[in-house]
Amino acid sequence: MDSCESAEEKESQKLTHLVKSPLNRFRDNFGNFAWGLKTGGVLYFRIEAGYGLGSPPKSIDFTATANGVTESFSEPIPEIPGVNESGLLIGNIGIGFSF
Repeated sequence: MDSCESAEEKESQKLTHLVKSPLNRFRDNFGNFAWGLKTGGVLYFRIEAGYGLGSPPKSIDFTATANGVTESFSEPIPEIPGVNESGLLIGNIGIGFSF
């Protein structure tokens, strides 16, 4: 049973790599800058807003391999609010513990 779980884990890792790799290329196309505010104290609240400079691709290319068969395909990136040809809007809200 362990060998079956091991094979499933390997397939899961391959799928994770398949998804992360093209998305990392999408993310790496931008240089980001942001402004933010942070409250003081041990427990803090943080909010940021900014802009990512760059040009997002029109599509993301994937290469998938399963059971010895390899297939390449491309998926168009849908219209996303805040994303245009020159960059994208960035927002971040966080809560943290400071020591």
